[in-house]
Formats: sequence, C-alpha cells, structure tokens
Amino acid sequence: RLSEIRIILLGERGSGKSSAGDTILGREEFDTWRVTEECVKRQSEVAMRQITVVDTPDWDEWLIGNDPQQIRQEIVPLCPPGPHTLLLVIDLDSNTDWRSVKEHLDLLSKRVWRHTIVLFTWGDTLRDTDIEQHIERRGKNLQGLVEKCGNRYHVLNNKNRGDRTQVTELLEKIEDMVAGNYGQYFTTDIEHLHTELDKYIRQREEERQREIEELRQRLQPRPSELRLVLLGRTGAGKSAAGNTLLGSTQFPSRPSLSAVTQTCERRRGEAAGRQLSVIDTPGLLDSRGRQRDVCLEVRRCLLLSSPGPHAFLLVLRARRFTDEEKGALLTVTEVFGEAVLNCTVVLFTHGDSLGQETVEQYIDTQGRDLQQLLESCGNRYHVLNNMDTGDRTQVTQLLEKIEDMVARNNRGFFVDQDAEERLRERENRYRESSAGNTILGREEFDTEGVTEECERRQGEVAGRQITVVDTPGWHLNNIKSTSEWVKQETVYSVSLCPPGPHALLLVIPLITLTEKQRRVEKEHLQLLSKTVWRHTIVLFSCGDTLTHTTIEQHIERGGKKLQCLMEKCGNRYHVLNNKNRGDRTQVTELLEKIEDMVTGMSVFPYMKNRKLLQKIQKRKMAKKERRKEEDVEDEERGAGRVPVSRRHSKESEPPNCKS
Repeated sequence: RLSEIRIILLGERGSGKSSAGDTILGREEFDTWRVTEECVKRQSEVAMRQITVVDTPDWDEWLIGNDPQQIRQEIVPLCPPGPHTLLLVIDLDSNTDWRSVKEHLDLLSKRVWRHTIVLFTWGDTLRDTDIEQHIERRGKNLQGLVEKCGNRYHVLNNKNRGDRTQVTELLEKIEDMVAGNYGQYFTTDIEHLHTELDKYIRQREEERQREIEELRQRLQPRPSELRLVLLGRTGAGKSAAGNTLLGSTQFPSRPSLSAVTQTCERRRGEAAGRQLSVIDTPGLLDSRGRQRDVCLEVRRCLLLSSPGPHAFLLVLRARRFTDEEKGALLTVTEVFGEAVLNCTVVLFTHGDSLGQETVEQYIDTQGRDLQQLLESCGNRYHVLNNMDTGDRTQVTQLLEKIEDMVARNNRGFFVDQDAEERLRERENRYRESSAGNTILGREEFDTEGVTEECERRQGEVAGRQITVVDTPGWHLNNIKSTSEWVKQETVYSVSLCPPGPHALLLVIPLITLTEKQRRVEKEHLQLLSKTVWRHTIVLFSCGDTLTHTTIEQHIERGGKKLQCLMEKCGNRYHVLNNKNRGDRTQVTELLEKIEDMVTGMSVFPYMKNRKLLQKIQKRKMAKKERRKEEDVEDEERGAGRVPVSRRHSKESEPPNCKS
C-alpha cells in the first residue's frame, strides 16, 4: 500500500471536480459553488494514507492549446515529483465529447492514459442501474473513452460523503494502477508538449487550407454584390472601417464619446473588382442610449441588406479586450441568434496601434476570453488600418476571407426567422429594473439601458425601510455565455446590503419556461450558494398580460420545468404589474410574503470571503480606471496625440475572481 497518493482532478465545467475533491478528503476543502479558475492544492490523511488533491481549472471544449500550458506550469509542480493518477471527472448525466477529451489529454503526453482513471460523479442518479449498464447504454463514445483509460473507472456519490468505503475503494484502484505502472508516477515531457502543440496547430491549418482549396474549386461565380453589415460598440471604428472598405468617405466618422451613428445606413461602392453594399449600424451596449431602441434599429440592417447579408463584421478595436467587447458578441447572438456566428468575421480596427506586434501575438496576450470569442466565429478575423486607406491590399484580403466563408456556407446569406422572439426575450431582462421601481414606488433604476453593475437604492414603503439591489441580467443561453464580470457582480450583490439580504427575487417573465432556461436560472443562482433557494421568491413580471388567467393557472399550464423551479423556491411566488405602479397593494403583499419567509430564518449570509470581495472591488476600480483611460485615448486620438506605446498591457488586466 502507498503511504502517499498524489491526485489531479481534470474535467469540464459542472463535472463535479471540486465536490469530488471534498469527498476524497472527507471535508469541505474546495469552493464547490464557484467556477474553478486556478489550480488549488489540498492535503489530508485518508485511510492511513497522505493524500494530495489538486483541483484544476475547467477546460473549455473549444480552446485546445491553452490548458496544457497551464498544466505544465501549475499542476505537476503542485504535487512533486508528479501525480500518481489523473482522475478524469465526468458527470454521469452529461454527454462528454470524446474527441475533446482525447485532444486535451494527448497534448500532455501519449503516456497520460496509463495514469488516468475515469471518475463518474453524481453516483446517486444511477439508482437501480449499475455503472456497467450505464456505460453500455451511453454507446461507443463513452465506451471508447473508458477503454482508452484501460477500463479503469469508479463512481462517487458526492451527496453521501459519510460513505468512506467508496473513497477507500478508489484509493485501492489507484494503487493497483500504480503497481501496473511499476510504481511510476506521471511526468510531463515539455519537449513532447511543444511538439504536440505545434503538430496540432499545423494539422488544423493544413486541413483548413485543404478545405478552402476544395471549396474554391467547386466555387460557382462569386456573388454579383457582397452585402456586409458592420456591428460593434460605440467608438470601435465601424464607420471608419466602412469608409476604408469603400475607399472613400461615405459614413460620418469622427472621434466621439457618444454615438455618431444613430440609425442604420447603407452605402454602395466598388472594391477589388467587387460590388459592395455596406450597412453601418448604431453602437451596441451604448449605455448612454436607449438600448431596446438600438437593438430594434440594428435589426433593421436585415431589411437594408435584403434578401440577407453575406457577412457580419464584428468590429473591435485592437486594444485591451474587456467584458464590454465580450458583451457585444452576446448582444449580437441575442438579436440575431446563434446562427449569426456562421456568418461573422471579427474585424480589428486601429491596426496601426499594434506597432511591430502581429495580430496573432496580440490575440495571444489578451487571454482566453478573446480567443473564445474568435473560436465562436470560426477563427475568422482580419486587421484594418483605417489611418492608411490607400492600402487596398488589406481590403482585398478581407474580401477574400469573406468569400471563403460564403463558400463554406454553400454560397448562402444570412436569413433570420426568429429575431422577433429573441428581442422579446431580451426585453424581459430589462424588467428586473422595472420591478425595483415598482417596489420603491418611483423611478430609481434606469429601465432603458443595460444594467452593467450592481446598483442599490433605498426608500420607505408601507412603513418599512426598503433596500433594493438591482443586478446585471445574465445570459439566457447558458452560464458559459455569461461574462465573468456579470458572474462576479452577481456574487458581489449580497455585500451591498449587509449583514445580508432578506430575500432574493428571481424575476422571470410570464412565459413558458424551457429546460434550458430552467437550468440557466439554477446555475446562476447557485453562484451565490447551494442554500440560496431557501431565501428565493419567484417574481413574475408583466402581470398585465395575465388578463383572465390566474397565476396558479399559468404555473399549471407552464409545465414541469416551471413547476420544478417553483418547488425549488419552496413554492413562493408573486406577480407584479409594472404598468400599474399606483397599485401599492401588490407591493405590500409582496413584502408580507417576504416577512413570512424570513420568520424563523436568518438573512442570506453576507459574503465572508474577504479575499474574494477585495478582488472583485479591485476589478471594479480597474474597470472604472480603464474607462477613463479609453475616454482620454479617444480624445487624444482625435487630436492625433496617441502614443503607440499606450496599448494593451497584460499587466493592467484585473485579477481573476478566484479565492
């Protein structure tokens, strides 16, 4: 028997890695309700053995090539001279992408599989099925993964940590594996790692070039006119990019802190022997404007590019990549749907600010968020130097990239049938602020713009002193799509009403709840705590739409997904009609329901992790300073005084939120 066992936990987000670590060590050691963003090592004595467990960041299915470097630099040194085993943690209920797992582990070493055991979590969900039956039912995908790991697997029930037999059996399986490896532990071969990374990148590029060549050979005559839509934040350089494409000043363009383009505008011209139709749009995420009106106006680009645009150019300035830039892509997908990503090219402007740096080097310095955005857009990107409009080569190369994309899309253009429904869904996210105003009885929160950070307002209502904290809306697609900034603001919100809030109001519209939406609500709320449900009341907005239906009838007709969410919140709910704020009875009844819930129960716990709170506060301050710098940079750029050296500095990035 080994006197010491060193373990590394690997897996994707939501697999239960941190919980598995706690179960193995027999006590709460890892933060199980927060996303793991850096390596964490914990140690304890278990079953007469000294156990070291290293929890690792969740790998991203699309960002192959990021995490092996992190493993080499952080994971292995945390358990010298090397781990005895790598536990590949998989949720029994998930559909794991076998190819993604293989690509991740192969980048470490071809020998990694000798040291890997598949660890299934959520063992309680098996019920009357044994693990072998589960593996067989899941098909060849999971069977192939288990075989690759030498048919070594184990099941943990993290809900029954008192059962130490399951942990002892896991340790015995690890010892058997180590014995089969002649006592050797896992080590990373750095040369192998670099070789595999280079090989992987080279193969991907060769495949891409082959596909492009095949498409070109099959290519029919190119479109008589390319229809292009420019999207991006205010100040990104959309209008200037449109002028560069057309080779003349067609759109009004000047450095400004407020939006220059207020409506969609179309201009036509010729470039590189092609007829172009370019549509400029108002700035996305412009908190100074009416965001709902902006989204509706942006959607009008579909009419101006009828029968549909060939490409959307998501315009980003080549500078520090922030949550605002990430939010621009989320807004685009909310307005046009996920299918828009198949027709999107990321267009970096202000290419002159890169200096001697290549765009690939710039992308590398900006971290995972930008790389993930590019992956979402099929790694299609281009750089424009709007200061050098005479360089037509840069325009020709961009148009060639667009034509390659159009060829991949079977020479089609973008057609959206569901934008209206998505816009209604997006409007629902503004109703949190409206509910806050109804509760306080006056206009306190901005219901026109997007809530970007937590806001606290106070007032006296029905003889009570009321504090309301409005939070940024989260993404309705999945928790991965929600920016880290919004997640941190969600966590930060409870610190704005010490010693803690009496109630958390989950504001949802009167719609039929889908399984995806139910999971989104659950995942985001549990960023706060697993006990959050005891303090939560579902607050239905748009009460005016009920007409002749009662809320109970709506819940009954809403199906099991909505009913499941209600049960999770202890069947506590209320309806607000934000269009009838004069009806104070609805607010008084809500406050009485909150008081009934609070009776005999403490407030929701105030954030005690000071280190995390300090990091969030530091990041908020850094974001404010960054905005000031960008405003100054815009002014200086307009005066021609921006030094090349003032560019994206990785050192200035705020720290990640991880305790």
